[in-house]
Amino acid sequence: MLFALALSSLYLGESGLPQISHIIAAAAVGLGLLTHTYLHWKRWWILGLGFVFYAAFVDLVIFA
Repeated sequence: MLFALALSSLYLGESGLPQISHIIAAAAVGLGLLTHTYLHWKRWWILGLGFVFYAAFVDLVIFA
């Protein structure tokens, strides 16, 4: 994550588009969530994930 923060001022593409630092940060968060065993799926996490999918679906419908 510190590497992504260090690269955050480096723009390889157009401004406003995902940059290399965003990809590295997403990979670091995803790897951290998959490798730590202290995270347990609780009921409110599943409800939160359902809300994320619902919000993404609504955004896609409005975009279309």
